[in-house]
Amino acid sequence: MSEEAEQLAVRLIGQEDLQRHPGLARIVGKITDLSSDSITVEACDGSSITIKTPAERDPWRVGQNIEVGIAKDGADYTLLFGVPLSDNMDFDLYRQALKVSERYPQLMRPK
Repeated sequence: MSEEAEQLAVRLIGQEDLQRHPGLARIVGKITDLSSDSITVEACDGSSITIKTPAERDPWRVGQNIEVGIAKDGADYTLLFGVPLSDNMDFDLYRQALKVSERYPQLMRPK
């Protein structure tokens, strides 16, 4: 697995995790704001992350759950990809699963 792919395999809970894992990451959350060049996502820990987006992007909506791949660009985050998720996403369960995977990484890594 390439270093980039390995970094994107890291799913983070929110802003605090982003401080510990600079570079590439994945965040799951709910879109709370849209503008022509950015989205704001409320991560599953409740923190808000503003992410620069390209001018042409998928037609997302405020309130939509999403998984985003992001890259740290100086003090900003840039969108690499965005995948819409179910409106029924249980963020508490997702956050707990991530914590378990951090404690027992062998559960999440393919052999």
